Amino acid sequence: MPNPDYMKSQTEITWEIREVIVDWLLQVHLRYHMLPETLWIAVNIFDRFLTKRSVSLGKVQLVGVVALFIAVKYEEILAPTIDEFVALTKS
Repeated sequence: MPNPDYMKSQTEITWEIREVIVDWLLQVHLRYHMLPETLWIAVNIFDRFLTKRSVSLGKVQLVGVVALFIAVKYEEILAPTIDEFVALTKS
């Protein structure tokens, strides 16, 4: 499980930044009509990664989209393509 105090080891990310990323993940989740489990797995993967690694502000969305991509592979039958994920990060 993610360490509940992992934000103390992050130098550029705050709880507010995490909130923005989780909200963005929720919007993507709703846009593609994904299963609820997909969102929870993605957030869990995101938090677990941040527990182990310090991430710069410019890379935090990348970590979020990769967490969602991994979660989609576990739960979804019809998953968005990698090109769709790339397009989402540009908006």
